[in-house]
Amino acid sequence: SVSAGGRYDNLIELSSGKKIPAVGCSIGIERILSYLLSRDKMLIPKQKRPPRVLVLIASIGENVDISHRMCLCGELWRRGVAAEFLHLQAPKPRRQLEYALKNNIPFVAFLG
Repeated sequence: SVSAGGRYDNLIELSSGKKIPAVGCSIGIERILSYLLSRDKMLIPKQKRPPRVLVLIASIGENVDISHRMCLCGELWRRGVAAEFLHLQAPKPRRQLEYALKNNIPFVAFLG
């Protein structure tokens, strides 16, 4: 079912011995999303990045901010290399490596 609900007066009385009026409900968000995604793949917006990113521009340390990663990424784009970076001011190295692994990015360039 997608949703359910009702009165649960007797349920509370069974566990506590007290008669307490109660109502409850649930909604199956996962079922709704699963249906919508399987029904129409067009609901998922197309990615605007290149089909395969070759390099993730990452950083280590506090002295490297997002502008350094943006600059190097821009230079790689001008040379035809598909690259990207995380849009966080100071992402942790582990998070950047996990992102590269999850997205099958074969190279990581660390600035630091």
